[in-house]
Amino acid sequence: MTLKREWFSAAEVANMNLPDVPTTKANVIAMADRLLWRRPDQINRWWRIREGRGGGYEYHYSVLPLSAQATWLHLYNDIQAGEEHAAAIAAGSRNAARWAWFMERPKTVKEEAERRGKALDSVRRMVLDGRLKTDAVLKICDDYKIQQSTYYIWANLVGAVPRYDWLAFLAPKHKGRQKLANFSDEAWEYFKARYLTLARPTAELCYRDLKRDAKHHGWTIPSLRTLQRRIEKLDPRVVTRMRYGEEALDKLYPAQERDRSVFQAMEAVNADGHKFDVFVRWPDGKIGRPILVGFQDLFSGMIVSWRMGRAETSELVRLAYGDMAENIRIPNVAYFDNGRAFAAKENTGGTPNRFRGKIKPEDPEGVLMACGTRVIWITPYRGQAKPIERAWRDLSENIAKDIRCAGAWTGNNPLAKPEDYASKAVPIAEFFKIVHEGIIEHNERPARDTDACQGKLSFRQAFDQSLAHSTLPKLPETHRSIWWLATEGIKAHATDGSLRFYGNRFWAEFMVPHAGRNLTIRFDPDNIQAGLHVFDTETRFLGIAACVEKVGFNDVPGAKAHARAKSAFKRAGKVLIEHEMSLSLSDLAALRAPVEEPAPPIDTKVLRLVTRGNAALQPEQLEEDEEQPEGQRRMLSALAQVSAARRGGGLRLVEEEDAEEDVDA
Repeated sequence: MTLKREWFSAAEVANMNLPDVPTTKANVIAMADRLLWRRPDQINRWWRIREGRGGGYEYHYSVLPLSAQATWLHLYNDIQAGEEHAAAIAAGSRNAARWAWFMERPKTVKEEAERRGKALDSVRRMVLDGRLKTDAVLKICDDYKIQQSTYYIWANLVGAVPRYDWLAFLAPKHKGRQKLANFSDEAWEYFKARYLTLARPTAELCYRDLKRDAKHHGWTIPSLRTLQRRIEKLDPRVVTRMRYGEEALDKLYPAQERDRSVFQAMEAVNADGHKFDVFVRWPDGKIGRPILVGFQDLFSGMIVSWRMGRAETSELVRLAYGDMAENIRIPNVAYFDNGRAFAAKENTGGTPNRFRGKIKPEDPEGVLMACGTRVIWITPYRGQAKPIERAWRDLSENIAKDIRCAGAWTGNNPLAKPEDYASKAVPIAEFFKIVHEGIIEHNERPARDTDACQGKLSFRQAFDQSLAHSTLPKLPETHRSIWWLATEGIKAHATDGSLRFYGNRFWAEFMVPHAGRNLTIRFDPDNIQAGLHVFDTETRFLGIAACVEKVGFNDVPGAKAHARAKSAFKRAGKVLIEHEMSLSLSDLAALRAPVEEPAPPIDTKVLRLVTRGNAALQPEQLEEDEEQPEGQRRMLSALAQVSAARRGGGLRLVEEEDAEEDVDA
């Protein structure tokens, strides 16, 4: 066998990445010094002075470790064309099958093949050094405690085989004990059916049952150890599925590693709820375990928003999403499981394949859809698809076991209750502070081992660096109320239009025209003092009503502040009046039109027809009485004239002046 190359320098062999050989020039030189490659008596055999510019040393490939020599021979083996080349191809195909067999052998067989190869190499080196082969064989047989015949058997196994294939041909072929114990097929099936159950009985119990029933049926059975070896040879998928269930079988398949560095900060988020193993006391005195709903940025792993309540509700999900959209950015994608709180219509209504409740065309559009966030549904209880579950484990350890929660920790399962179980309940306000501090520490902890942090940055640092280049939008202030809770039918005060809600008073100038009317409000239940978003009954947005704080009866600064605000309100009213009223009262009086004098009445005569009546006054009734008043006498005189005319049967014209006198009478 001829080689295209046999000598190398320290730098050259370092760059070849040979097995068991250093990859830097300095380390190769150190290896040569340690193994005495430059022994004076081996010059021009193991080493030589390098010719050419720069000088130095070169080494023969035979000084390399066995594994490195095999690779070297594979790289520089120079086989001639023709029959020799065809033989090599045939040998290669034969050797490939041999290597496949070798790789299936146990470790002990492979180690024995390496020991034999080292023995043959030692003889070859000694021959290259000038010793007689017989002396070299005797020396190696003595060192390896083998017979000379054994050495020659090994040499014949690899006589025409390339050096890099020696291990596959030197491996022992003995199969060991092959005789199988007598075993009835029915007994084997019985044992498998008894052992492969979800109850997971021990092999000893199954073997006792087998011995009892085998005696009755006349089965032949081997020892327990033989049965255990047979069980070990079964496919692990069968044993795992039958004894541990479907979920354990899923874990045999490696989880997909998801590269989250493909995202930018806030491009994609995932959310989940977590129930703390801590008893807290709510403001109404009730004791329970709080629920945390949070959103996590997939790129950095940072918790970007969270809310806490008594239960995992759609309101908590919506409020946590609102905090994120208002304070940071609106994400493009949100990964949710199909829980009731996350899949509620007010949150994800309009999302395709929602698979929660009946989907109707008239369903209202959810908050996430209205803001432009696409929802992707994932399998529940899958940490690979929902990385926030890993964050919950971290927070559960750091927050639930905080020293301030001592006595309130419940344990993470019913069998892990501490001795001081339920001896204390943390006030919810104090626990809120503990959670707030814990999430800050989680986000700020340095040297995180993630793709985004590279073992150097914290979640927040990686998040901030990426967010600086983000073009994702934030929701404007006027839209923030779409995720707040709504209450209808709140009646404004009849005089000033203020609203009283949860023991607080809210007012703004725009509410004055709506005094005494029913209004709709939206509010943040965790921060009512931030103000109410006020709408009319037609859902038209009116404005934000601020909380008006009470002051002490003798609080002078508070009274002065109220007086200043009231004065400002009144001044603003005066400005509005000046803007709206361009005319003063004097200007209005000056514009009053003059009153025109009426024209005198026209002097005309109006004739009136007097007809004959059926009755007439008697003369005796018309006699004048000197004692009667002048007006009465004149009236009686006029009546007498009328009566006489009627008796005469004729008509006469009465002038208007006479008629007026009659009327005056």
